[in-house]
Amino acid sequence: MKVYDAAINEYRFNVNLGWDRTKFFLVASAGLIAAGIGLIKVTEGDLLTSVFLVCFFILSTVITIYGLKTLAISKSYYREAIFTKTVVERELGLLEPLPNLQDERGNLSIAVTDGQRDIEAILFGGKPGRMISPGTVVWNIKTIFWIMIFIECAGAIVAAVDALSLELKGQAPRPLAGVVLPLEG
Repeated sequence: MKVYDAAINEYRFNVNLGWDRTKFFLVASAGLIAAGIGLIKVTEGDLLTSVFLVCFFILSTVITIYGLKTLAISKSYYREAIFTKTVVERELGLLEPLPNLQDERGNLSIAVTDGQRDIEAILFGGKPGRMISPGTVVWNIKTIFWIMIFIECAGAIVAAVDALSLELKGQAPRPLAGVVLPLEG
């Protein structure tokens, strides 16, 4: 039972750690998107700022991609913890149906999702790198990350088009407010 307790604790740890990492990247990406969109609105018509915004949105996209990769890594850790938990449950006999219960869920295992109840796939058919199932929480978060990446790429394109249009018009960067430039010649 100590091994089972350790397996359950490992499962909880991986779920919490994965969620904490995911929250960090979701908040960071959302904040960067909000800041970038705000800067686009405030600084239209400035070549230097437009170039900065292109770089800003590219960096923001890279950070969101790291969030997407972190989500996949967290899911693989979670699957390993579920595998270990299920092996221990099998060895302890917790997967055996309880008498007088017709429901296939009627055993003493801790399985809160359909994927955790698919014992055959977990023990014999599951591959560590398999796809994330549509409709799951992880799938939905992955979709949110992809939407953020789309928004960030769109922001970079808008800033690049603004910079290119200013460059084609031959507009020089505006001096910063309060900065005194030396007179030429």
